[in-house]
Amino acid sequence: MKKNILLLIIMILITVTGCNNIKNNAISNKDIEDKINVIVISGRLESSNPYDYINENKDIYNELLNSPKETFAYAITDLINTNASDGLKSYIEALLCSEINTNFIYNFESASDYLNNYKIYLNSTDKLNEYDKYAKSLLK
Repeated sequence: MKKNILLLIIMILITVTGCNNIKNNAISNKDIEDKINVIVISGRLESSNPYDYINENKDIYNELLNSPKETFAYAITDLINTNASDGLKSYIEALLCSEINTNFIYNFESASDYLNNYKIYLNSTDKLNEYDKYAKSLLK
């Protein structure tokens, strides 16, 4: 029951803030965090497959992808700050980063696997796009 109430509150917040985003054409870090949290808490509880959570919330996931710069900035920053140790949330953030930044292609098994190999990539090439440059600036 508490989970349903929490989910309802988050959905209302997303709806309200979503209306503001239409006017502003920007999505805040709080909006991104809320959307990721909805995906994390409203998937199939019996599933350990992150894609089940995304498929249950495909519209929300696509909203995140529709704001690529803001979503990537939030997701890569959180991955770095938590060292990709926030379980399902980190995995979803790594998936978002990999879908947004196609300059780094890697078939990862965990969020920490993605982050560790992305760091290696950033330090091994000069062919960095804007996403890579942003991520590399966070690592200094």
